[in-house]
Amino acid sequence: MATKTNSLVGRLTAIELPAVDDVADGLENHLRTVESVEKLNEELVISYAIVNDGDAKHKREQIETDLIGAHWLVTEAAPWDQF
Repeated sequence: MATKTNSLVGRLTAIELPAVDDVADGLENHLRTVESVEKLNEELVISYAIVNDGDAKHKREQIETDLIGAHWLVTEAAPWDQF
């Protein structure tokens, strides 16, 4: 039984690309999102805490609260997944 092989060139020429007008809005939205992410990355601040057994729960809760607060300050909205 013989199998048909499709060459890379054949597969690429068979691809139908959408018209530019059909994807322009999505591209503009994507570019705005990328710009927003780049701006947030410039402002990104990282914190950490050394956690030992005696105060691990308290420090974890404090870090969670700080992160939720930082998210609120940047986005003016609560995170989707808080806990």
